Amino acid sequence: LGEEFEAIVTGVSTFGFWAETLAHKCEGLVSIRELVEFDEFRHDAVDYQLVGTRTGKRFRIGDKVVIKVLAANKEKRNLDYGLVLSPASADDKQ
Repeated sequence: LGEEFEAIVTGVSTFGFWAETLAHKCEGLVSIRELVEFDEFRHDAVDYQLVGTRTGKRFRIGDKVVIKVLAANKEKRNLDYGLVLSPASADDKQ
């Protein structure tokens, strides 16, 4: 818990996005509740992305992010992640 890892967004939904760590290939959920400090995000089902209402920041399948492990449940085989950062780029608002 608390460790940070580079990850790739592997899925997007109305309640957050899934990310898989590059080093360990472990997948977990970044809840939309964890993203509130950055922006309010809406789900764009047509383009499979979350879009920030103020910043226009997008989370799409294949995007690189840095996550922090918030919780792990071995019995349920669930990992909960928080967003640390994502590489800033000009195409965030495209």
